This record gives sequence, C-alpha cells and structure tokens, in this order.
Amino acid sequence: MPGPDRGTPLAALALLFATLGASASAVPATLPARLAAAPQLDLAAVVPALFTGVLAGVLVSMALARVRAARLAAAGAVLQALAGCGLALAAEPVLVVLLAAVLGTGFGLVEAAATALVRGLGAAGTPRRLVALTGTVAIVAAALPLVLAALPVAAAVPVASAAVVLLAAPAAIAAWRVRAATPVAATDGAGAPRALLAGGALLAIAALALALAVGAESLLAGHSAIVPFALLDAPPAAAALGTSAFWLLLATGRFTMAAALRRGASPRAGLVVATLLASTGFAAAAGALEAAPLVAAAALAVAAIGLGPIYSLVLGIALAAVPDGRAARATAALIAAGALGGSALPSALLLAGLGVGAPPTYAVAAATTLGIVLAALVGRGTGRRAAAHPAERIRHR
Repeated sequence: MPGPDRGTPLAALALLFATLGASASAVPATLPARLAAAPQLDLAAVVPALFTGVLAGVLVSMALARVRAARLAAAGAVLQALAGCGLALAAEPVLVVLLAAVLGTGFGLVEAAATALVRGLGAAGTPRRLVALTGTVAIVAAALPLVLAALPVAAAVPVASAAVVLLAAPAAIAAWRVRAATPVAATDGAGAPRALLAGGALLAIAALALALAVGAESLLAGHSAIVPFALLDAPPAAAALGTSAFWLLLATGRFTMAAALRRGASPRAGLVVATLLASTGFAAAAGALEAAPLVAAAALAVAAIGLGPIYSLVLGIALAAVPDGRAARATAALIAAGALGGSALPSALLLAGLGVGAPPTYAVAAATTLGIVLAALVGRGTGRRAAAHPAERIRHR
C-alpha cells in the first residue's frame, strides 16, 4: 500500500463520517413527516433503496480500487449533497426512492474510501481513530432527529435535507484537498471480490455473519421512526425521536462491549452474548407485538442494544486473522457483504408484505441474528487455524 501523506487532516475524516450519520438518520427520521403530509403515499421501499445504494457505492469503490481514496470520498460526499438537495424538493414516492438510492450510493463510497484513509494513517492507531470517527456518526445520527422533533412537522424534510447538504458539501471540499495516495483497496478491482476466498473459510463465515448483522440492523433502522408512530400512537414529531433512540441504543451496546473487552472479555464470547441478546429481543417483540405493543417496543430496544457491537466484533475478529497484505482487500469485500445484507433482508421482507405491524417480521430478524451466533461458533476453529498463519504470528509480536 502506498505510504500516506502524514499531512492528511483528521478534520476531513471527521466531516466525512459525520455525513454518514446525517444520511443514515435523515431518511428514516423524515418518513413520518412525509406520511403525515400525504398518508396515501407508499414509502415502504425508501429505506431498502437507501441500503441498496450503499451496496452499489461499496461495489463501485471496489471496481475503482486504484483511484485515490480521497477522490472517491469527495465524489461520495458530492452525491450525498446532490441527493439531499433533491430530497428537499421531492414529493413523488418514485423520486424519493430514487434519491434515497443515490444518497446511499454516496454513503457507500464515503464509507469504503474513508475507512481506507483511516487505515492509511497507520495500522497501530486505526482502532482508536475508527472508534472516535464512528462516534461522530452516532452523535450526528442521534442529534438530527432530536432537532427535527423540536420543529414543526412540515419543517422536517427541508431541515434534514439541509443538514445532509451542509455536512456533505464541506466534507467533499476537505476530502478533495487530502493528499494521501492510499487507494481504496490497495489492489485491482478484479482482485477485491476474491478476498473472501483468499483468506480462507473464516472470511466466508464472517461475510455471512456481516450480511446477517447489517440486514437486521438496517431493518431496525428503517423501522426506528415508524415504531413509535405505529405501535405507540405517537404524533409524527415525537415519532422522529425513534431514530435518535435507535442510535443511542446502538451506542449503549457499543460502549458497554468496549468496556467489557477492556476488562479482558473475549471478542468471540462478546459476539455470542450480543447476538443472543439481539435475537431474544426480536423474538420477544414478535410474541408481544399484537397483545402488548409497549412491551414489543421495549423488546426492540433490547434488540438494538445487542445489535450495537455486532458489526465491529465480526469485522475485528475476521481481520485479526488476515495477513497485512490482504487486510485492505478483505475489508472492502466484507463491507460489501454487509451492505448486501443491509439491502437484501429489508427488501425480502418488503416483497413478502411484512412490515412494522407484522410479528413474522421480527421472528425473521430473531432467526437472522441467531444465525450470527451459529456462524461465530462454526468459525471458532477456523479462526484459530487462520491466526496460526506465520504472517499473523509475526504481526502480533
């Protein structure tokens, strides 16, 4: 991998990650306002379109793997800004869905490229930097719906769209000025998809686990603003708080798991506990949805806490077993697998006619998260064999 320019500003990375938080929360947080203005609209495909766009953006970044990551990050931020402008004006459901897909494409480009830039700053400090930068994502994602809740319902869409534009535009400028030469995947586009097989069975298992995890997380993210609206009869302005609650619950799970790991807990044991907690929460929600909506909402909160650390645990366990020379390729491929799951599960449930008010929706989510536990247990021996690779023994000295 080409050496990074040590002048790379962390401020640019902070702005790039902040755009991810705005884009992730702006779309679901404004759905109640759009429905309040036009109840006849069918906007069920909006959130799946967002995550389909994320997958497209990650795949584009893999195809353009030799392009400087800073340039791709700038392009992704520009796409988010343009989509934000369009969403402020869009009223027709088809146009909203298309613009959500464009927003997601920009999101995927920024996520992949910004992660490559963080890695390019140096392997030793990557975990610390990513924790801080993903904290920026959570802060923005939680804060935006709180702002919307304090405003008239009619202001939700233009204000959320403006937030995306006002963060994405300076992020694009800052990213364009970054001089780091780090490519997105430090490989050619054809080699990146083969990273799943190049690292052995563990990466294939991790790819499946990430697809399941992001699928469940994107499902709950899409429902986060609708749950208070549909289950608790909250007014549209208060319903937007559901998205803030979702991100705060994810942060609770992440910080709790981080504390446990600092005290010596095993990442794999933590993954099993987190996924069992999420699966139990989803199962309880499915059982209580019709008889006790308040209990179902509380169970979904428990599921969100469990979901919080799953993505980073799976990714960390997998990459710990990958030699340095293949780490960047594996990272890009694993992000793509997660994005695929984020698009596939909500889309499949949508096609099956399952929504917030359907108990089978959360029964499927419970089975999905339980699958992550099984993947973790199946991959246990594989992970140990991979970690025994000579390159890994050298890397961990």
